[in-house]
Amino acid sequence: MFQISFIFVITLTTVLSSKLPENFLALGENYVYSVALLDFFQSYAACKRFGWTLATEKNERETTILAQEIKANGLEDTVHWLGGFYQIDKEFIPRWMWLETGESFNYTHWYGESQTTTSSPGYKAMSTHPGKATASSNLCLEKYGFKVHDGQWVATNCEKELYFICQIS
Repeated sequence: MFQISFIFVITLTTVLSSKLPENFLALGENYVYSVALLDFFQSYAACKRFGWTLATEKNERETTILAQEIKANGLEDTVHWLGGFYQIDKEFIPRWMWLETGESFNYTHWYGESQTTTSSPGYKAMSTHPGKATASSNLCLEKYGFKVHDGQWVATNCEKELYFICQIS
C-alpha cells in the first residue's frame, strides 16, 4: 500500500509542476513567454511571482539560444522586454545593468549605436513620453522582432506595455 501511495504522489507532483500559469507559453526548457502586455516593472514582478526572472542575454550564446526558441515557437514578429535597465538616478553613475543581479552589461546586441542617450537611433520613448528622458524617466531593454531587426536590442521607456520573456532559474 505504501508503494502505491508514494508513486501516486510523485506522479501528481510531476503533472502539476509541468503546468504553466495562465497567460504563459513554454519556450523550450529555460524560458516562458507571456501573452499579456505589461510595462517593464509589472513584467519583472510577474516573473518573480512564479520564481522566475526577466530573461537576460549576457553573452552571444544566450542570445542565440533565446533567438532559436523564439523562432521555433513562431514569435519572431513580436517585441518584448528583457531584464535590462538603464540606471540614470542622480546618486549613481549612469549605466546599463541587469535588474536581477545589478551586473553591468559586458555584452550587448544593440540595434544601431549604443543606447546610452535618448539621441541614440534606437531610442523609442515617444510612445509614452514624447521628448528626452530625464532623471525621473527610465529606459529599459526591449528586444525587437526578427523579421526586420534580427532580434536586436533597443532602449525604450519602461512604461511602455510589451510582451515579455521570463527565464526559469
